Amino acid sequence: MTRLRIVLIALFTIAIMTASQAYAAKIHKGVILETKDAGPYTYMQIKEGKDKFWIAATPSKIKKGAKVSFAEQLWMYDFKSKALDKVFKKILFVSVVYKGDGAVAAAESRRNRPQPVAKPAVKKPQPKAFGTYSVADLFAKKAELKGKSIKVKGKVVKVLSGIMGMNWVHIQDGTGADGSNDVIFTSKNDIATVGSTVTAQGTLIVDKDYGSGYFYPVIMQDSAFSE
Repeated sequence: MTRLRIVLIALFTIAIMTASQAYAAKIHKGVILETKDAGPYTYMQIKEGKDKFWIAATPSKIKKGAKVSFAEQLWMYDFKSKALDKVFKKILFVSVVYKGDGAVAAAESRRNRPQPVAKPAVKKPQPKAFGTYSVADLFAKKAELKGKSIKVKGKVVKVLSGIMGMNWVHIQDGTGADGSNDVIFTSKNDIATVGSTVTAQGTLIVDKDYGSGYFYPVIMQDSAFSE
């Protein structure tokens, strides 16, 4: 999967955030110093107070010198634009750039919009677990456990939801060294709460490469969580 595709997926995810999430996003206000249309984006260099930085947005006709606003959404680092043949050390991807204070009004409108009632996800029954292992075991015995349904009991330290259509739940149990003390359980139908202690079950996948540096020696898929 290319980095461009990952960015587009992330921006699509951003576009369907709940109203409360959208309202909570930081609003930036600044002046356009430079603008370039290239590929699927309009690139703009923004001056906000004393700071200068680049953003990439959906195509826009707003000109250099205009005052604009936009919601903070996705920062990327060392991002290479093939269309510009340029590497940005740091760039902010946004879905919409507004003239003036338009981003503030848009966020307020989203906040006041009635939110749809989410339907509960249907959980698939999990296969019988091969066994219960520590986080360190998953890395040390990955060749032996590859493709098997494994349980791990640990603490949820981080959760990313809706990325590439999945929830990404980071679990630690106090075992393992740097690089082997945190395992990600991904799920389309289940999620856990940061700070909770859970028993997570998923299928162990080895050396998963999503492209653009997103490589995981161990990752768990089709996961479910219980407290």
